[in-house]
Amino acid sequence: KRKRMIFYAAFIGAILFVVHSISSGIWGEYGGHNLRNAMADYVEENDGEWPNSWQDIEPYHRDPILGVQSTFFVRRYWGVAWEIDPEAILSKQVPPDAKMTPVVYSLRRVPDPNTVQYWDLGLRIKDLYQGRNDQSNNPVPDNP
Repeated sequence: KRKRMIFYAAFIGAILFVVHSISSGIWGEYGGHNLRNAMADYVEENDGEWPNSWQDIEPYHRDPILGVQSTFFVRRYWGVAWEIDPEAILSKQVPPDAKMTPVVYSLRRVPDPNTVQYWDLGLRIKDLYQGRNDQSNNPVPDNP
């Protein structure tokens, strides 16, 4: 009877370990994709305003495992450059060999975001800001 209990406990422990490993891998590897989309959606919906916190992007984020609008789990694996000025980043001259860090970054790869010299907004966010700048430089005249 004791051996059976030990077997069941070990079996349940192994299942929990596998489930935890798979979910951690998904949040750690794929959670950033959903965060980048949530950031771009936020910027697009809020007329170019840059989000200030997790609460700002939460309505735009869909958890890759649970499918709910929550950033609770991915926060353990991913960070966001909340304090940046996207307009300043776009106007900054970047050397061709510069190491670019995405504004949604893996906490394993960027332990201290204060050391980042060049931020990469990503194509979709960059296009949104450049499109806004093009419209402000070339306003469409009103029809008389």
